[in-house]
Amino acid sequence: MKIEKKVTYYGYDLLINSVLYKRCIHCNEWYEFKHELGYCPECIFSYVAQLRKSKEMETKYL
Repeated sequence: MKIEKKVTYYGYDLLINSVLYKRCIHCNEWYEFKHELGYCPECIFSYVAQLRKSKEMETKYL
């Protein structure tokens, strides 16, 4: 297992066995980098779920 620290403008990323990992802006957990979103999939999923719920409540009371 080969682990390297890659220095970036915001700190550092991890390169583990040729796979790049970044830190989530929201929860600070490491996630496998696939797209430049800044958030891990769990935080994105919870945010989308929260948006759906708030829109649901909005339409319920209109």
